[in-house]
Amino acid sequence: MENLGFAATPREFLKKIPGKTAETHEQDRQRMLSELPEKNSSPPKNPLWEEERTQELDHSRRVLSQKLKELATSQTPKT
Repeated sequence: MENLGFAATPREFLKKIPGKTAETHEQDRQRMLSELPEKNSSPPKNPLWEEERTQELDHSRRVLSQKLKELATSQTPKT
């Protein structure tokens, strides 16, 4: 049975695939960077979002600690 994986590709065929020169690679890179939305300029932080998230986390912590206390008191200590 013949191996049909990448290793079976004839070297002559591989030689025909044009390699990227550093120049074309840099051109492609610049083109792709220019197509990206501007991420370098950091967006203004949203203090309201951060405040909301902080409140959510505080609430979650309170709920979890309450649940842990309930679990601890509901379990009978093993003596």
